Amino acid sequence: MSGLTFRLGAPPNERLDLSQLTPARLAEIPVGDVPRLVIGTSKRGLTVGDVFKVSGSTSDRVVIEGGSGLLDFVGAELDKGTVIVDGEVGMSAGRKMRGGRLEVRGDAGAWLASGLAGGIVAIKGSAGSYVGGQQ
Repeated sequence: MSGLTFRLGAPPNERLDLSQLTPARLAEIPVGDVPRLVIGTSKRGLTVGDVFKVSGSTSDRVVIEGGSGLLDFVGAELDKGTVIVDGEVGMSAGRKMRGGRLEVRGDAGAWLASGLAGGIVAIKGSAGSYVGGQQ
């Protein structure tokens, strides 16, 4: 049950939307297509493969090795399974979670767990403003 691991290369130079990197969403696509998912928020259209080295296989667990305050929406709409981040995350981590577990081994930005309806959010560091708020 190792799951998919995303190892961050160089720190990103733009905000990234990682909302697609949840166990349920990744189970819907072939593993070979994961590196082509667009996660960049600028016109450059950065993909998972541009930013992360992907390994493992689809399961109920996603691990992100390395963090950045530019990794936004980590675990957004998580409904089952586990997302673990070895490092910090940006804004809106755990947004609209309904189940599962989000574990961040670092700091989290603003709007952590905004709109949360269920699940567990564990942060090893500190969190920004508006934790659990309605965004």
